[in-house]
Amino acid sequence: MLLSHRFFRNFSATYIAERLKLPMAYIRSAQKAHGKGKQIEGLLKKGSRALLVSDIMSTEEDIAISVKALKENGNSIAYCLAIFSNNLNITEKFLDAENIKYHSLTDLKTLLLVAHVKKKIFRQTGTHA
Repeated sequence: MLLSHRFFRNFSATYIAERLKLPMAYIRSAQKAHGKGKQIEGLLKKGSRALLVSDIMSTEEDIAISVKALKENGNSIAYCLAIFSNNLNITEKFLDAENIKYHSLTDLKTLLLVAHVKKKIFRQTGTHA
């Protein structure tokens, strides 16, 4: 089961779910005030394992909301995958405390290094091209 809770995450999770032929669900930051009042929408069975997909690891808030919602629903999180980490290690510490493995595809350190190599930013002056 793949889970997501924002547009870009939803797009990423949709793509991954399609490629892996797995069901997908969407996690809201809070329960809806109308309809069935669900916080989690999609094909999520209670007790199933989930891969949590996020666009960024920055502060723990967004991922913590998803982890809490999943646990309240009786689900376990097998892994957290992020597109980008800003290297603050806040979310990473939270995930470590929750015993959830995680990986980001790239991070701020790599972004700055590549920008410097491509001469888009300059280390000496702090200016950009």
